[in-house]
Amino acid sequence: INRLDLRTMDDTPLSVHLQQRGIQGLGQVERDARGRPSRGARGSFYKHIEDVEKRFWGERFPVYNKWRQDWYSAYQKKGYFHSLTGFVYSGLFRRNQVINLPVQGSASHLKLQAAINIHERLRQSKIDARLILEIHDSIIGLVADQDFDTYIEFLNEEMVDRVNTQFPFLAVPVKVEVE
Repeated sequence: INRLDLRTMDDTPLSVHLQQRGIQGLGQVERDARGRPSRGARGSFYKHIEDVEKRFWGERFPVYNKWRQDWYSAYQKKGYFHSLTGFVYSGLFRRNQVINLPVQGSASHLKLQAAINIHERLRQSKIDARLILEIHDSIIGLVADQDFDTYIEFLNEEMVDRVNTQFPFLAVPVKVEVE
């Protein structure tokens, strides 16, 4: 904190800000039998984060927290789980993987299906555009200036309208941003 001169938005040094909230330092961290952190000592940054997480999951998102616990418990019993797109994940996964894969995996499947739809649509059309890359949550195309508006129409039709009908489990409409 001091080496990087970290400050709050009102220019208070971060070390002063933390001290004002009762945090004296990283503090001692108690560890369980396996050596993993189990509890932070009072007045420690670790204890502060522990309390923030407790409020986050217990008060702000208790329903999602219950789902996470139940989902992981079911995985531990069965050794596998299904995504909403029908994929089966089996094998050894860490807890955060078991919780994140159904959401992130399904989102990736939607994006890939949209890319397939767009590619086919472009192949059948006469516009000068090609998909050249997909990475994370992006589909990147190379498009001639004169075909840009048509390409954007294709994107919206395939990524918003068609994907919402191809994956009826979607609870909210898919939206896209164009850069």
